[in-house]
Amino acid sequence: MHKLLIVQLLLCLFSLPSLAQDRVVTGKVTLSEDGSVLPGVNVTVKGTSRGTSTDGEGNYRVSVGEGATHVFSFIGFTQ
Repeated sequence: MHKLLIVQLLLCLFSLPSLAQDRVVTGKVTLSEDGSVLPGVNVTVKGTSRGTSTDGEGNYRVSVGEGATHVFSFIGFTQ
């Protein structure tokens, strides 16, 4: 009985990381002046090593956690 309780407790502890699952965020980076797309913009998730670059149409897709902050950089500038 005691071993069964310990096994159940361990299973609960191992399932906790699955509650904090990431989600995929997609977007499009454009110029505010005329709406033209910006290919090659680096999109990173602040405080992590996750990131991507925009494609030829300015689109990106990155996996993020809850409350994540995006950092956009392009030709030496950051926003």
